[in-house]
Amino acid sequence: MPRAKGRARDYTEAGIRRVPCCVNGCRNKARFQWRICADGNRARALCAAHDVELNEMVLRWAFGRSAASKARAYRRKVEEAEALDVIRALARDLVRRPARKSGAKAHVHDVRRAAR
Repeated sequence: MPRAKGRARDYTEAGIRRVPCCVNGCRNKARFQWRICADGNRARALCAAHDVELNEMVLRWAFGRSAASKARAYRRKVEEAEALDVIRALARDLVRRPARKSGAKAHVHDVRRAAR
């Protein structure tokens, strides 16, 4: 999948998940976006891990050591959101799968044996 070159317009919530993280070597799906003025102010897609790293770096730069608690709180918030997304995806998969009727045979060859 080619690296996204950034966008002039913001990504939509669904669209951001379709592109990879813009950090070189990262193959994770993006979850957040950043705009960097020196980079043409284009929306760049970031995975959750790189978003947290970038936020921590900026907090340290702006506020020094006093930003540690804010950085921990943000990391926890992102990790909880990621866990919720996994749970939602699992629930969606369960809803999409058709339920087997009790006593139904799982495979075609089982059905053929039962017909004999």
